[in-house]
Amino acid sequence: MLSDPDVPPGLALPARRKAIVMAAVMVSIFAVAMNLTIVNVALPRIVADLGGLDLFAWPVTAYLLASTAPMPLAGKLGDVFGRKPLIVVGIVIFIGGTAITGLASSMEQLIVFRAVQGVGGGLIMAAAFTTVGDFFAPADRGRWQGLFAGVFALSLVIAPLVGGSLTDYLSWRWVFFVNLPVAAIALAVVLWGMPWFRPRERRPIDYRGGLLLIAATVPLLVGLSWAGNQYGWTESPVLIAFVIGAAAILLFLLFERRRPDGVLPLSLFRNRVFVVSSLIAATIGVGMFGVMQFLPLFIQGVQGESATSSGTVTMPMAIGIVIGSALTGQIMSRGLPYRPLAVGGAVTASPGIFLLSSLSADSGAWAPRGYMVVFGLGMGAMLPLITVSVQNALPFRLMGVGTASTQFFRQIGG
Repeated sequence: MLSDPDVPPGLALPARRKAIVMAAVMVSIFAVAMNLTIVNVALPRIVADLGGLDLFAWPVTAYLLASTAPMPLAGKLGDVFGRKPLIVVGIVIFIGGTAITGLASSMEQLIVFRAVQGVGGGLIMAAAFTTVGDFFAPADRGRWQGLFAGVFALSLVIAPLVGGSLTDYLSWRWVFFVNLPVAAIALAVVLWGMPWFRPRERRPIDYRGGLLLIAATVPLLVGLSWAGNQYGWTESPVLIAFVIGAAAILLFLLFERRRPDGVLPLSLFRNRVFVVSSLIAATIGVGMFGVMQFLPLFIQGVQGESATSSGTVTMPMAIGIVIGSALTGQIMSRGLPYRPLAVGGAVTASPGIFLLSSLSADSGAWAPRGYMVVFGLGMGAMLPLITVSVQNALPFRLMGVGTASTQFFRQIGG
């Protein structure tokens, strides 16, 4: 189905068809978010089984690297070829990566297979949040982005409980296998219910820019992951990674500065809303992914609780995100200004992250859970706000790459 490049193509679809499409996309988001969070509570047990404590962060880091680096290119591909094929290919890769990750026999294998999962998850997330802009007018996008953020948060409630229980009573391998039926349902619903919109005008794809962006992102993030863990900040592997990343960034800027239709158009950075939203997204990534990864380790390793118990510690954050995102979506749909919402979210989240930093071995069981509620409320207020602000500030032909780029910067923070 061909669409006008300046008009959201799904506006005229019946409400029932739109609901089916949104259900398909939300199931896809749920599958990816489950995979992202369910592994955190199992990581201490995985390390105990496979060894490699010095690689503790890498199953998550590998996933984030693989899902982050191609996001702007994936967003551009969605603008050119439509969102549906991107989501379908992403789910297929995700299913394959999930199956082989559950069969890993060493920490190194697990890390590589998690990267395969990450590629699939990145393709899905790059396209999924953009679909709201394909089917709804700007005034209605806030409500739906709030629902999407709520689905993401719902996975944060379910995944730790499921992951902790599977790890304690079956095997950590089941935290991966349990995602297979969810992803299969997502694939079936997308194939059946989602129309395939393609622009009337076929624009060139900037593969060179995409490869340069990947060549810049991966070494920089690998260097940051190595520094202070496997190596010191001034050791050769870290410095070489930083130099390669910096050189790739310079080449990217050199080749892309005069390319208006690039994989990450530099003109986007002249848009104040996009720049501010990207900075907020990166900050959210730092806080949210850091808390989700290391708080379960603190609960199990320092306070001596079980995997199931550590899974419950992320539930309050998820509940806070659900409440915050739902309220923000409703407020945005009424046409109220965005800036007070952003300030309110930051003011709420900051005390939460500060309180989490004060935890010790002697902290009571309810302290981290209470702090997570505060942190989650702030995160929930800002998550839908970022996406809607960018989508409403950019022309439709740049909506895919703009939305994917904010996801990119959030993952960079993670």
